[in-house]
Amino acid sequence: MKIILHDQPDVEKINERRLFENLALSPQQRMQKLYNLMKLSLLLKDGPIKKPQSKGIVLKLK
Repeated sequence: MKIILHDQPDVEKINERRLFENLALSPQQRMQKLYNLMKLSLLLKDGPIKKPQSKGIVLKLK
C-alpha cells in the first residue's frame, strides 16, 4: 500500500487517475486492494464496526 499526497486538490483528476489505476489491475488484485483498504479502515477506527442501518442490498429475480 502506498500513500499519495496530492499538491493540487483537483478532484476530477484524482478520480480519473484512480479509475485508470484500478482498471489496470486484475480482478484478483482489485479484490486484494479492497480487502486491504477495509482492513486499514478497521485498524484506524476506534470503536466497533458500525451496525447496519438498513437491509443492505436486496436482489430480486424477475
